[in-house]
Amino acid sequence: MLRKINALKLMNALARLFVLIRYEPENPVHIELIKSFQNHFKNDNDYFNLKILIRALRDVQENENRDSLIRELRTNRLKAGSIEINKVLISIQIINEILDQILLNILNSNFEKVKYMSDAVHNYPVFLTREQERKDIWTNINYYTEPFGEDFLSKWMHVFKEY
Repeated sequence: MLRKINALKLMNALARLFVLIRYEPENPVHIELIKSFQNHFKNDNDYFNLKILIRALRDVQENENRDSLIRELRTNRLKAGSIEINKVLISIQIINEILDQILLNILNSNFEKVKYMSDAVHNYPVFLTREQERKDIWTNINYYTEPFGEDFLSKWMHVFKEY
């Protein structure tokens, strides 16, 4: 049960990160926040051991964005419900690719792309943890391709459509 609650906390924190990036794509602290999540996914076999991620986030320059992510990871008001851990685990690789692409565009000062990418994926982490009727998540993600004509995450389309 604790693993499911931590999966929910992690996905909620990622959704918050995408929203924060969407509203302030130029904020330089997002680079360090993204890298903290990426390192957590690359270096930790147990993605749901949130203490490690919280420690990494504490090393980021103190600011409201960092603090809100830590609060999200430490919250105790959640119920795990019927989260399917396997869907979350399969999606870690996709989320890491999303973070890679957002980070690359931040570093290249493509802030309009960053804003659209973050907007397109901000519901994805929460989508993985909800049992209510789900809308087509691919439609949201594919929303990015129209203004930029890029195949953002198209190689993962089959995974999104399976959900």
